[in-house]
Amino acid sequence: MDYSEKLSRLRLIRTPNVDQITARLLLRRYGSASEALLHLPELSARGGRKIRLAGKADAAAELEKLTTFGGEMIIYGSADYPAALRRFDDAPFCFSIKGHKTLLNRPMLAIVGARNASLNAHKFAEKLARECGEAAYV
Repeated sequence: MDYSEKLSRLRLIRTPNVDQITARLLLRRYGSASEALLHLPELSARGGRKIRLAGKADAAAELEKLTTFGGEMIIYGSADYPAALRRFDDAPFCFSIKGHKTLLNRPMLAIVGARNASLNAHKFAEKLARECGEAAYV
């Protein structure tokens, strides 16, 4: 994916009222994010809304800042997007990463818990994460 399409995809997902599923549907319909961005105001107007597209300069600044800190943006449709995530309709359209992106294609899991978890829950989650890491899970 070239820089222009990457920038357009970032603008698409940063546009208010465009979620992961909507962004994927627009890509499927128009073939590229740049085409989707051209048609989005008209589609929105048909629904009785006026939409304000995310700015090109803001998207470029976001990518530049991320790069400055040694990070990278992984965007749906790029070669680096993890195969495991492609299976889910509501997988993140884009996410930031810093580190070894090759780890994204290894067996992985996520631990989800309460925001105000107890001390015992924190200890258990830490133990579980350590054991999963030792078993080669990301």
